[in-house]
Amino acid sequence: MSIFQAVVLGFLQGVTEFLPVSSSGHLVLAETWFGLEVEKLLSFDVVLHAGTLVALLVYFRKDIVEMFYELIRRPKSSKKGVWLLIVATIPIVIFAPFMKDPIEQVFRAPQVVVMMLGVTAVFLAMAELIGKRQNKQLKSFGVALLMGVFQVLAVIPGVSRSGSTIVGGLLGNLTREEAARFAFLMAIPAIGGAMVFLSKDLLEAFGSSTTVGTLGVEHLMVGFFTSMVASFGCIYGMLHFLRKRSLWWFVGYLALLNVAWVFSALSF
Repeated sequence: MSIFQAVVLGFLQGVTEFLPVSSSGHLVLAETWFGLEVEKLLSFDVVLHAGTLVALLVYFRKDIVEMFYELIRRPKSSKKGVWLLIVATIPIVIFAPFMKDPIEQVFRAPQVVVMMLGVTAVFLAMAELIGKRQNKQLKSFGVALLMGVFQVLAVIPGVSRSGSTIVGGLLGNLTREEAARFAFLMAIPAIGGAMVFLSKDLLEAFGSSTTVGTLGVEHLMVGFFTSMVASFGCIYGMLHFLRKRSLWWFVGYLALLNVAWVFSALSF
């Protein structure tokens, strides 16, 4: 892997993590397009997600501090923010550890990832057609749990984590911006939990050796910082975008990506 490829992959992770288009799916496709061995880059992908987690912690630092204060000092607070987040996280905590290994083995093939990107497009279209978008603030534990259930689907590469959770919020009649805001907050325990779950890969990536396979520490650091900066910018941009615009833009993009992949496959 070249430094240029590490920058591209870091940028791609940072941007697509918060667009409803699947970061894992785009990473698999990009790594395949670069001619890299996808199966040997899981540690690198973990490092890219670590960059995204840092960006989330910085961007939502005020929300995080308020939630800790609510949890420790105001357990009966009417805001319920931390409890909503806990409820939304329960499904991924229960199901993800049992689903990850078999899903990674079956669903990491590029052609399957593309098909799952199509499934994401269908989810987004369904949410736009059905959701009433009346509630500007999440207050319902039922909607939080629904978003948590949809987040479990994102264990499958090609199914967008942000997209699936936003879909859950829209089906619970949240506005697009509020669904996205809470979906991004849900990413903190989800990605943080993945860091713990994949700690072996992460320690391997930053181990005493100067390389991980064909990757040098410089590749890992460049990918990490690129992902962090791109993630921060995309969180800000996406929340502002959804104040006035719909998810149909992303439905169209995913549909075009599927068509382009099919034509590319047929040409060989």
